[in-house]
Amino acid sequence: MDAIREYINRTNEYFKTGTWREMDLSAYESEQKQREQLAAKVRELQEKNTELQKAATNYYLYTAEGERLFCERHNCRIYPDNRGIYWHFKVADYPAYTLPTEISRAYLNHKISIRDVYVYWRKNY
Repeated sequence: MDAIREYINRTNEYFKTGTWREMDLSAYESEQKQREQLAAKVRELQEKNTELQKAATNYYLYTAEGERLFCERHNCRIYPDNRGIYWHFKVADYPAYTLPTEISRAYLNHKISIRDVYVYWRKNY
């Protein structure tokens, strides 16, 4: 299609100027291949970037270090009681809120992130 468009453009130019520019098809084909390779490289880089963003999100929201950074940023904390059974969530100066067992269990099993806990607390407190 691109070659046909180029031919039409050159034909239109010929009728306007009266001079015909020869098409170097091999050069044109190599240019098209370079464009296709570049497009493939861009797609590959976009996919890698998406994977890196997912990995960064998982690190930030599902690891101990990510939890610490999140807690610092939002001035909140999750901590167990002395028996390590009930988990509490505290934001700023608000008193600790005991998380429901299913929320604590889901968080400890990495099924939900600290952001999910934070959102749950904001909705229900």
